[in-house]
Amino acid sequence: LSAAAERGAEGESVRRSGHLSLPDAHTRLQRTRAERIVARRQPTHRTMSLAHCTLAKECAFCVVAHALSTEKQEVMGLLFGRWDGPQAFIEEAHPLARTDRRADRVEVKPEQLAKAASIAESRGLRIVGWYHSHPHITAAPSHVDVRTQRAYQVLDDRFVGIIAACFPGV
Repeated sequence: LSAAAERGAEGESVRRSGHLSLPDAHTRLQRTRAERIVARRQPTHRTMSLAHCTLAKECAFCVVAHALSTEKQEVMGLLFGRWDGPQAFIEEAHPLARTDRRADRVEVKPEQLAKAASIAESRGLRIVGWYHSHPHITAAPSHVDVRTQRAYQVLDDRFVGIIAACFPGV
């Protein structure tokens, strides 16, 4: 390929044969500096992140049914399953009762989390993720969703988050 074709129509970098083609040496230098900064900030306890997730059909049905149970407020639940290396196998959804009075917020109380962990463990599973609904809005995560997901991923990089957008255009 020509250098122009490698950079794409707008001159941006594109992937070719599994390697990133960079437009010039200056960009390579900036990328190298950024990689060093990021590497210094990475916690040493993180060994892997999620590469693949399998969601049981019954679990997907439960998440959607819970999301469709109300269009006036968000709902939330936990996902039970197991991890096998960089893979998650989600087998059950565990709906939670709302604890926040604000319609556009969901929270898990420590007691709910402890009870859910005990239930998952009794079934030979563990809490591997969470889900919540976004009635009448997009599935894109809010700043609160991002912060919540980051907090869960401090415990394990593979922690799964699902947003069920429902009631579009109503």
